Amino acid sequence: MICVTFEVERGERQALRQRLDNIVDVFAKTLLEERLRLDRQADRDWLRDALKATKKARSALPSRPGKAAEHPVRVGGALLNSVITVAWLVEKFPAFGKLLAEREEWKPGNDLSPTVRAEFIDRETLPVLSALLGEVELVLQVAVNLLPLMPGGKGGRRR
Repeated sequence: MICVTFEVERGERQALRQRLDNIVDVFAKTLLEERLRLDRQADRDWLRDALKATKKARSALPSRPGKAAEHPVRVGGALLNSVITVAWLVEKFPAFGKLLAEREEWKPGNDLSPTVRAEFIDRETLPVLSALLGEVELVLQVAVNLLPLMPGGKGGRRR
């Protein structure tokens, strides 16, 4: 019908059909993805569950590991070096700021902060991990608090 109405030549009809099929496929995929998204209650549930689990994980951390876990925790803690900034450590751990100030020689090109950061995280892995979980907890708490303020966040009928 489209080809006849717009006088599309016979040789071009297959190409047009393929383009229209692609448009329909993209539209169908978008509709399906939207349909499979979580509803408001499911969002509330997983946010609250994640927040609860994060709090539980944080409270389960001891201040210091025992002898058996000391080395494995330090090795695993080394993975944190690439994701934790010096500024964050200074903000969360005043002792790190003091250590950095003591060790840092303020000369151009002599930045010891990555080394001091690695040493601090190696020595204070569990407190750093707890502080990171605290950051995750904060993000989840903000999301939980904002959810009711979003359109449809309180549930009920949609307008």
